[in-house]
Amino acid sequence: MQAWLKQSAQKKTGFGNSTPPLAWLFAPSATNLGFALRTTCAALLALTLALWMEMDSPQWATMTTWIVAQNSRGQSLSKARWRLIGTFIGAVCGIAYLAAFPQSPWLLFPLLALGAGACCAWATFLRNFRSYALVLVAFTCTIIVLSAANQPHNVFMIALSRTTYITLGILCENGLAMLFAPKLDVVAKEEIRTRLQDTFCRASLSMADLLTGAQDGLMRSRALFGSIPSLADQTEFSTIEMGPHSHAGDHARAALAAISTFLARGVSLHQHMLAAAPVPESFKQQLHTLRTLLSQVPAQFNSPDPLQAAHNLRQTLLRCRTDSLQHATDYLTQFEKLRVYEPAPTPLMQELLECRILQAALAKLLLEFDRALAHFIATQTPPAKDHFRFDRQPEKDYTLAFYNGLRSAVAICLGGLLWEITAWPEGSTVAMFVAVTSTRFSSFENPVVASGGFLRGAVWAAFVSFFLVFLVLPQQASVETLLASLFLPMLVGGL
Repeated sequence: MQAWLKQSAQKKTGFGNSTPPLAWLFAPSATNLGFALRTTCAALLALTLALWMEMDSPQWATMTTWIVAQNSRGQSLSKARWRLIGTFIGAVCGIAYLAAFPQSPWLLFPLLALGAGACCAWATFLRNFRSYALVLVAFTCTIIVLSAANQPHNVFMIALSRTTYITLGILCENGLAMLFAPKLDVVAKEEIRTRLQDTFCRASLSMADLLTGAQDGLMRSRALFGSIPSLADQTEFSTIEMGPHSHAGDHARAALAAISTFLARGVSLHQHMLAAAPVPESFKQQLHTLRTLLSQVPAQFNSPDPLQAAHNLRQTLLRCRTDSLQHATDYLTQFEKLRVYEPAPTPLMQELLECRILQAALAKLLLEFDRALAHFIATQTPPAKDHFRFDRQPEKDYTLAFYNGLRSAVAICLGGLLWEITAWPEGSTVAMFVAVTSTRFSSFENPVVASGGFLRGAVWAAFVSFFLVFLVLPQQASVETLLASLFLPMLVGGL
């Protein structure tokens, strides 16, 4: 315990490198414990208020608190905002659906599935919690329709009730999160700086190996390529934490895009050097100088003044890029002179042309790195009257969108068909959760893995709930003992 307290203060897990399987439970980090404790208190507060307001389904307020809770404040704010938007739109759609097709299951379910499938297909084209909002429209509408199917005259109150306890859960989570997130903008700015510094260091080392023909450089460049989209997503959440008037997030995303282009040009130059082997000695000397420069980038960025190091590095890159452009111009001039006197191509002309292409490619590569450094500096010291905006739309995969929409639509139709044929009293609940799970995981890259984790969580929840329902809750007669009984299972779930 003494070692855990000491290392928790240093933001470590408490067990060093040999972490036991249950270290997350018996020796959690201070950050994880704080998240679990904060969200548990917010969930119990939402449950208390929902019971005091005598809501028909108070558990939804508690569930919403856990759904919107995220590790970072920016993620929580973004998810809460888009969940509210999706819930309101879904509630309106649910009322409209049931009003248009009362007592018409064979017409209602196909059209409901068609609308949900369209939302899931469209969600495939969006990123982060914008996609989540469209999914929420789909399954909120379905939940309201199925909840009010046997009592259509109460559909408005059911929709209003669902919207109310979801709003309550979001307000409780955000309220407690605000109490434990001081100086949010300062912390977010520091996170952006640290994230970009680490990316610059990794990119420079990868490029240093790549330009010398090392295979490790190619592998490291590909690995960094794959991590840049997630880094851009994290930057979006940091932007929310910094407020609407800061453009540091736009500059950070532009810097990540420039690094991505920098790596792409490096891979292209690497392939061209392999095709044009042997590379001229003069160009090899330039690459050696550049490799030395890039190898020193991590040490410069880890210095006490990384901004000054970025300024110095830009000046050095400007000289290197100017030299490359001058060499490219000289090679092109010599090539044009030889074309005047040589009617047919010669080996020397071919060599001059290759040298000119290599120098031009190297100049473009250095330009992208310089552009990334400029945006990095702007994240920490924004220029006067900065109105820079950066937004890059994700690639649209229409085939994947069609499959996601079709899968959700078919699942909802099958759930409705099961209820209609069997007349199962709990059939509406089954169809409801079929719709929730099929739409919720439709926009995931790997819905099988995501839904598998959901299934494991549901099984554990059912196991724990068995003891609570049959052994603990029957002995209670007050809200206080109910909250005390739920505190520990929720805390463990949060961890």
